[in-house]
Amino acid sequence: MRSKIFLTLGLAIGLLLVSQPAIAGFNSVAQDTVEEQVKPVPEKKDTLKTEDDYQVERKGDDWLETWETIKPRVKEFFSDEQGEELEYDEHKYEHEDKRKKRGKHGFFNGAALGWHWEFIPTDFDALNDYGFNSMDIDVINGKINAIGIDEQLDKTIPMRGFGGWVFLPKNIRIGGYGGRGRLVTNGKVEIDGANVGREVEFKLRTGGFLVEKVFHPFNNSEIYFGTTLGRSTARINITQNTASPGWKDIWDQESISDDFRVKLKSQYFSATPSIGVRYNFWHWLGVGAKVGYYYGKPDRWEINGEKLVDVPDMDFSNVIWGLNLYIGG
Repeated sequence: MRSKIFLTLGLAIGLLLVSQPAIAGFNSVAQDTVEEQVKPVPEKKDTLKTEDDYQVERKGDDWLETWETIKPRVKEFFSDEQGEELEYDEHKYEHEDKRKKRGKHGFFNGAALGWHWEFIPTDFDALNDYGFNSMDIDVINGKINAIGIDEQLDKTIPMRGFGGWVFLPKNIRIGGYGGRGRLVTNGKVEIDGANVGREVEFKLRTGGFLVEKVFHPFNNSEIYFGTTLGRSTARINITQNTASPGWKDIWDQESISDDFRVKLKSQYFSATPSIGVRYNFWHWLGVGAKVGYYYGKPDRWEINGEKLVDVPDMDFSNVIWGLNLYIGG
């Protein structure tokens, strides 16, 4: 009986030892199965595959619309190895967008004030065959010789002016401009044995409303074309003096009879279409050059404030070119 009990206990212990590895293996498999079931599923990213095989994560519908619009950014975001992702810094590229926009529109995308130095050649007649008039200063010069002055007016009118503008959308800017120039000649004639000084002065003042269309081929330069519409004033002053007058002389009856001053004046519509370029050295300073055509034809003259009749037709239209300096941004 005792032997049967020991035999039964031995069989039980043997079965227990043999079953330990199987139980351990079963527990391991069960644990792995549970871990697989509880392992988190990776979140699927909304991506866009580009023509260059980049996988681009969609950060928002506002900046990622088409590949053509984001291509410059994607090439900055990703290295040469396809599939390598870089972090997108929204604030960083927002500042870069502002800088790129400023570069696209140039450093003058704001308001500016400037000075102009321009020249109108009075004897430029190369465009006469195309219906563009050369300035009729010769009409005045012919009369200058008739009153005894040998030296005629110069062939070029130097103009100095000042202007300003502000930008509107679509690279259009508006503003104003005004300039003036002067030609003068004088001489002496002998009258009754006395030398009499005579002087003829021609003045031109022009200005008006300015509108221009601007293009920026490079960050620091611009090409523009536009026109100035307004009014011009032409003056012709004729003066005769027997000598340098003094306070007593101007109240002397004989001096009054010998000395006189004639003032001719005409105001008329004028327009100056032009095309130009400008280059900026700094964001607040730029220099430019332009060429255009000044159109102005007087139709009514006054003498000392009264209407002057029988005035020959004169056309002061001609080519104009010049340089300018602008300060602003």
